[in-house]
Amino acid sequence: DEKEWLLNTSNTFLFSVREPIDRIISTYNYHREEYTKSNYTKYKRFYECFPSGLNDMVNMMRRNNDTERPCTVLGENVLKGKTAGGGEHFQLNYNYYHDYTIGNYPNYSVSVIRTERMWDDITKLEQALGGLGEFKNAGLKHTHGSEKYVVPYDAKLSAPNTKYLCCLIHDDIEIYQQLILKSFNLDGLQKHESLSNLMTRCLINETEVEGRDLLVESFSWKAYSQSSICNSTKILQ
Repeated sequence: DEKEWLLNTSNTFLFSVREPIDRIISTYNYHREEYTKSNYTKYKRFYECFPSGLNDMVNMMRRNNDTERPCTVLGENVLKGKTAGGGEHFQLNYNYYHDYTIGNYPNYSVSVIRTERMWDDITKLEQALGGLGEFKNAGLKHTHGSEKYVVPYDAKLSAPNTKYLCCLIHDDIEIYQQLILKSFNLDGLQKHESLSNLMTRCLINETEVEGRDLLVESFSWKAYSQSSICNSTKILQ
């Protein structure tokens, strides 16, 4: 009831966002730590399938051996957010929030705070709302404690495996792109920076976006997922 009241008496959404590949890496490490400390039964099968880190997990998924197929199917469903079998934050992705926010209220305005540019975005948002944009703790480093994980935090992901993930979670990336483009507190340069950095990370070469204004003609991640580029990532040689 509270959520419905808020949706019906507001006209703006504020999203905290993180570059989608970094979000997946962080989610895997967070829930692996949670499982290591608490041995949650509901995550048992997932972390028995994939105990050695996200990069090894994607290697297995790309090998697609018949003997590993039950694990790879589970891995695909978890990373796409179709099940919380690897941890609830996999399922609470951009698709999840899209369905009852801009999916149902497309005319609402959107503001974002990017994890990578947190204080810059908070400052700009404060100024857009009529404030001074002055914060006592601006610029200080804030973490959620990953540096203290029992299992060391691992952000390593090979370039081919990164591309595979970009193809796999293209729906989520598409919504991330929508949020960046719709945000009223980011200027054109900031939007272009976030989108072009992601495309570079997904190994999308310049010829595919040559002449395209990413702020006017957005990139189709669905078409990308169906291209020969993505098909080539599915088999690990």
